Amino acid sequence: MTNIVDNISLEEKLKYIPTIKANFEKSIKWLNEAKDYIIKSFLNWEHVIVEWYPWNWKTDLVNVFAHSIWVDIKRIQWTNDLMPQDIIWYMWKDWVFKKWPIFTNILIVDEINRIPSKSLSWLISAMAEKKIVDDNWHVMKLPDFFMIVATQNPLDNSGVYELPEAIKDRFWVKVLIEKQEKILKEIYLSKEKNSLISDKILDNIEFIFDNLDPRFSKFDIIKENILVWPSIRAWLQYIQYVKTNAYLNWRDIVILEDLFKDIKNVFEDKIVPKNDNVIELSSKDILKKYVEEIKSKIC
Repeated sequence: MTNIVDNISLEEKLKYIPTIKANFEKSIKWLNEAKDYIIKSFLNWEHVIVEWYPWNWKTDLVNVFAHSIWVDIKRIQWTNDLMPQDIIWYMWKDWVFKKWPIFTNILIVDEINRIPSKSLSWLISAMAEKKIVDDNWHVMKLPDFFMIVATQNPLDNSGVYELPEAIKDRFWVKVLIEKQEKILKEIYLSKEKNSLISDKILDNIEFIFDNLDPRFSKFDIIKENILVWPSIRAWLQYIQYVKTNAYLNWRDIVILEDLFKDIKNVFEDKIVPKNDNVIELSSKDILKKYVEEIKSKIC
């Protein structure tokens, strides 16, 4: 991409805002608070952390932003064994170092609270000094416009840890995404033009969706026993699944029966039960009881 934002003034940056907002609205129908803070971070050339569970469109949001201002963007998915050379440079033939993902305008750092401490120290250095020093003491300057948008999983997610103060201090703001009620139908309809699903069936799916979230649920089995609930992506996959149920039964429309066929198998690995209850229930136990209760409400 053409780099058109290096060294531009605040007034010039403000000209991009209508385009960014229009693309946000067209591509992603929620995450409104995260959208606002990404724009504010851009105006100040600051780094931002977006926190929520995986598969809720955090990375998609950053991609829409980067393409709206026509800058280079790269992404790093953190794993527990990621080494500094995986993000800073890599070795080429004849001991020549080649620039790697960090040399970009916008760097998406996915799941930053999984990164090993050694790699994290390199990231802190790059954020502070906007340069990299390789093993031969060659100084490599990062772009003038260098912005990190990191995603972070909540601490109750497996394999993550609390970020040290040194890295927290490098980020301008942390945005905690909050899921909205009655958003699934709007998201689905924004992506799907020719649907086999009627409005009534979509309303039922959204009812099942919202009530599997303990913050919104009207069912005690969910409110008392669910710690982590299915993501937006999981529900969009579920909608494709129920459409497949209709296909396999030679129907051109989804019916209520399709919504509950093997639903426990679809979501068993996508929810996490609480482990502090006197009686511990498995994911399958919770889903079985939930389906029994919710069927009486929508049938």
